[in-house]
Amino acid sequence: PEPTAVYHCERVGLLGTTSVGHGRVRYVGVLQDPNEVALLVSLGIPLAFAFYQRRRSLARTWLLGVMISLAAITVVMSESRGGQLVFGMVLGAYFIRRYRWKGALVAALAAAPILLLGGRSGVEATGSSNERMECISVGLALLRGSPLLGVGLGQFTQYHYLTAHNSFVLAPAELGLPGMLAWTMLLWLSLKIPLRALQLDSPEAATVRTWAMALVAVVCGLSVGVFFLSFNYHFVFWVVLGLSGALHACVQRHLPSWRVHVGWRDVLGVAAVHGLLLALLLLTVRMSGM
Repeated sequence: PEPTAVYHCERVGLLGTTSVGHGRVRYVGVLQDPNEVALLVSLGIPLAFAFYQRRRSLARTWLLGVMISLAAITVVMSESRGGQLVFGMVLGAYFIRRYRWKGALVAALAAAPILLLGGRSGVEATGSSNERMECISVGLALLRGSPLLGVGLGQFTQYHYLTAHNSFVLAPAELGLPGMLAWTMLLWLSLKIPLRALQLDSPEAATVRTWAMALVAVVCGLSVGVFFLSFNYHFVFWVVLGLSGALHACVQRHLPSWRVHVGWRDVLGVAAVHGLLLALLLLTVRMSGM
């Protein structure tokens, strides 16, 4: 051992699990990043709600409570600030749908314990934020250097020792503006499908509305989570998009005339929103002195 080194000693958990950093939990599989763990368990909450709403019973009520509790504990122990926002977003999507603007307050109160107990602060949190700003700055510089084709799939780390830590920056940096638009359009389409499915008002469509609401919450939470992660090519991201595609196929099987169209308004709207987001990030980077 090095005499000047600082060692962290801990007991290995079940299945060989260990923590990262200063006690942040992580999964032993492909989700080695605590932020990814917090994102994934939070995205499971809306699906648990839908499972409960399909056939309410005492057993499913307990199961729902256990799942939400485990997800909350995991988010707290991951110390992921992005995970906290995703947790609040998936709850907010349900409460806002039911109680409108009052639902935002209810969701904030429900997520308050997670925000108070989880997350990092102090020097470590400041260093992490500065590191992210640096990565975003590099990503925006790569976009300016190659706006049409980008620097290439998976090539960001050839220009910086870390990845972008922001999917909305990584997409244009590696894929160029056309690739960015294609990626963001897929994300928007995965949200537009369940939003359209929620408009089905026939009694027979109750099941569709239940799962559509769950997917709205999932996609909203995913959109928030990927803002803090390089998640563009992660299989979890594409599984969520696949769930929206499956919902579309199921509805169309019963209503063959039902379609979710993508027009120029969608394309222009998505391009404008993503462009505005990049402009705001550029402004933030410049204000931070990066």
